[in-house]
Amino acid sequence: MVAVRRLTGSMSFRTSFLEWATQRFPELQQELTGESRQMRTQLAFLRMRRETQAASDGHCTKELQELFQMADRVIANSFPKLKSLFHVVYVEHLR
Repeated sequence: MVAVRRLTGSMSFRTSFLEWATQRFPELQQELTGESRQMRTQLAFLRMRRETQAASDGHCTKELQELFQMADRVIANSFPKLKSLFHVVYVEHLR
């Protein structure tokens, strides 16, 4: 499991999450290049949702647990606008 660094005074949760996402999904880095912070976050949430859905469909319990743990962290640590984006991109579209 790729860990999210503990938040420090200069690191926002969004930055920490994006760092986790690019380590967890290395191919995502290329998609994020040149995008705005908002779009990078949205693309990372989308990739996380796709991977969560695939893990659920494939009954990959360990991977699913790891992704749901990160989802819990996003909900617990995000500011309202980021939390809202997460719900729209991730939570509302899981089957």
